Amino acid sequence: MRGPRNSMCVQIAKWRRQRRDAIRKATSAPIADTLIIASVIYEREFEGSATTLRELHKLSDLSQPQALNAIAQLDLEGMVVIEHDTQDELASEVTLTNAMRAQAARISRRKAA
Repeated sequence: MRGPRNSMCVQIAKWRRQRRDAIRKATSAPIADTLIIASVIYEREFEGSATTLRELHKLSDLSQPQALNAIAQLDLEGMVVIEHDTQDELASEVTLTNAMRAQAARISRRKAA
């Protein structure tokens, strides 16, 4: 059972890297980073999983400073909500705002069509 799961994880990681590279080619780096982070959060919410600040760089294949800068930009623009954890700031959960989630859903549907 371990083999197929690892294979699937490898394929998901490869797909995420390809998606990240495609986004970076199409946009400037800081904008691309925010798009990557927003899409990761959207995917996780769609799966029913919470996302913490600590996980963002691992899930997006960005460096931790890149991921945190991107999430700070999204927060500044009012596109995400950060539920702060007073004991451990990196354990703070991040969710998309309703408007951003709706926009991400529209983009996702357009890509699927």
